[in-house]
Amino acid sequence: MIPLTDVDPVAAGRALVRDGRACTCCGAPVTGRPSGVLRRNRHAGDALSNLLTFAGAGEDPLDPADHLARVGSAIEPGVAEAQGWTVPDGADPALVAVMVFTSPGCGFTAWLGDDGERSCAEPGLAAAS
Repeated sequence: MIPLTDVDPVAAGRALVRDGRACTCCGAPVTGRPSGVLRRNRHAGDALSNLLTFAGAGEDPLDPADHLARVGSAIEPGVAEAQGWTVPDGADPALVAVMVFTSPGCGFTAWLGDDGERSCAEPGLAAAS
């Protein structure tokens, strides 16, 4: 499992605000519930493009509601990587799109910037147009 305690608290707080205080995986509010912030790429540091908020206590990767543990443990690595919730070593998280869910079945694809913004335009394409 990706360590949950080594994410810089200030960066984690900024990611939580950027994510609308909701789970990236399901869109459920995390205020007042167990949740945490994970690195998409464990070697890429605490840049905002590398951090995502997930619901759950991070204790049981077999619990379907513990998204923090499921993504952090890589129990479903193909799913997490396909959604952009995890990024392969060596890849720049800012260049990998992430699927952000706002409710079950409703979501959008975005690229995360280190400035705390989300963009629906692939990096480099917006500047080229």
